[in-house]
Amino acid sequence: MHQSLNLITQRALPITPIYTYEHLDQKLEQLGDVSNLVLHELRTPLTSIHGVLKILRDYYGQSSKAEENLINMAIASANRLIRLADALEEDSYVLRSMVSAQDMENLQLEHALSSGLEKGEFFLQYQPIYCIQENKFVGFEALARWQHLTKGLISPGVFIPLAERSGFVHHLGLYFIEQVCQVLQDLKQMHTSADMLSISVNLSTIQLSDPNLCLDVKAILKRYDVRPGDLIFEITESALIENPDIALRNIVCLKEIGVNFYLDDFGTGYSSLARLQELPFDAIKIDKSFVMQKNWPISKAILMLAESLQLNVIAEGIETVEQLQVLQELGCTKMQGFYFSKPVDLQTASQLIASRAEYC
Repeated sequence: MHQSLNLITQRALPITPIYTYEHLDQKLEQLGDVSNLVLHELRTPLTSIHGVLKILRDYYGQSSKAEENLINMAIASANRLIRLADALEEDSYVLRSMVSAQDMENLQLEHALSSGLEKGEFFLQYQPIYCIQENKFVGFEALARWQHLTKGLISPGVFIPLAERSGFVHHLGLYFIEQVCQVLQDLKQMHTSADMLSISVNLSTIQLSDPNLCLDVKAILKRYDVRPGDLIFEITESALIENPDIALRNIVCLKEIGVNFYLDDFGTGYSSLARLQELPFDAIKIDKSFVMQKNWPISKAILMLAESLQLNVIAEGIETVEQLQVLQELGCTKMQGFYFSKPVDLQTASQLIASRAEYC
């Protein structure tokens, strides 16, 4: 197996359950680390402010009584905050009582994002997308994972919002796009049957609002000599609401070079049908909530809409024979979900390709 494929596979294999803290002491120690960070950020400006106020008091020694009282009040306030910093330094429990444990935990994870990327803790798993008519798969959806060194497997529902809030999602997103392109290159070299293989990867609202996104993607595609049409970006309806002008420019730019787009979780957002007709999507993905709740009228409406707009449809969250059969009867031909396969590591995905020689 290609060396780079081995490296990615090794990173994907060791998965442990979501983390738990066994001892309160360990938790308090970790919270203490965050306390020290907050104290440092608090004490530095306070010391400067206190010094400036004393200079002002000395300089305006002949000032009016009102001005003198105002400066003295400011000095007293600074002294009070410095005493609070001193108290927190001696007993970090005060800080922990002011900030929730969940907030502390999220702050820790946010600071661990960069080091996690450097240590290779982030990786992708791949869920096959099947064409029911021919009983063959057409590609994979790449799903982001974080295997933290001490905390175990952290849900993307946790770390993606943190990465977006901190702006780190730009670095993380490009890393995942690069991984997908490397995997496409490796799989096509290893399997002649993978020539028409495509892989989709989720693109967050923040990434889509990045003015440099199109240039960055172009550079990655060129670096790995990947056909743009083999790379698919999945975006949600909400991604079109924030910074719509930049988002639309990125979509148009990427479509011009041949990258495809899927509209993910369709029916759960707020975009208008008129806007859907204007945007150059290649497929709509029926949100798994409609499938799990057996909301077949909505599923049928989405299929009819997609047919009128000449868009492909992929139904997500298929777990039972009943769901598969109903969607087949409604005219859906492409599906993904645990019924076909859970998300798998790269080695298993490669084995799936080897076992099936044709694609839809």
